[in-house]
Amino acid sequence: MTFAVTEPAPAVDADADADDLHLVCTVGDAAYALPARRVIELETYPGATPVPGVRPWVAGLVQVRGRVIPAIDLRARFGLPAAVRTLDTRAVLVELEQRVVALVVDAAREVVRLPPELRRPAGAGDHGDHIGGVAELAHRRFLLVDLESLLGTGVSHGDRDEDHR
Repeated sequence: MTFAVTEPAPAVDADADADDLHLVCTVGDAAYALPARRVIELETYPGATPVPGVRPWVAGLVQVRGRVIPAIDLRARFGLPAAVRTLDTRAVLVELEQRVVALVVDAAREVVRLPPELRRPAGAGDHGDHIGGVAELAHRRFLLVDLESLLGTGVSHGDRDEDHR
C-alpha cells in the first residue's frame, strides 16, 4: 500500500527555538503535541497491511517512498475506541533513534510554539505513561507526547511481552 499525498509543513516563526515547535495532532477529543524536530512528514492514511501476532495498537505496515514502516494507531495506543477513517486521518512519520514509525492520528494540521514556560508535568489523568507534560496556549490544552515512552515498546513485531498486550 502506498501513500498518495504529502502535505507541506505549516509555516512557523523562523526565530522559534526548534525544541519549542510541536505538531498538533487530534486523537479523539484531545490535542496532542509531537516534537516537530522528530516529525519527518505527514501523509494521507489509506490504511495499513495487517501483521498477525502484533500488539493491538500496531495497525500494520505501510509503504512510504519504497520503505516499509510500522504504523501505530494512537487511538488504540491511548485506549480510545476505534473510529472510521476520514479524509483528515493522517500518518505522521516520526524518527527516533534511527527508527521511523507512522503514527496514525485523526488529524494533523498545525504547528505551534510551546516554550518551556507554558509546559508543566503531566498529571495522573493525562492519558497515562506516554504523556510527558501538558501545555496551555490561548485557552487550548495540549498533551505533550513522550515519544521515547510511546515508541520504546510496541514497534518490534517479534516482541511478545504479555504485559503490553
